[in-house]
Amino acid sequence: MQGFYTYIPETNYVPREYSVAAIPLLLFVVLISLVLVLNLLYFFILVLSEVCVQCPIWLFSGVP
Repeated sequence: MQGFYTYIPETNYVPREYSVAAIPLLLFVVLISLVLVLNLLYFFILVLSEVCVQCPIWLFSGVP
């Protein structure tokens, strides 16, 4: 038990090039995800607007 608290694990060295390349890759992934989400949101808004045009507004207002 004496050497249990003095153990220092080895760290994995990551070259600087990989760290620098990870930033644009992360930005690219975020951009692609944002485009996909906005495209899906646009589709749902387009479909909902078509449904609202065809149905009377009182169906969505909650008034019996």
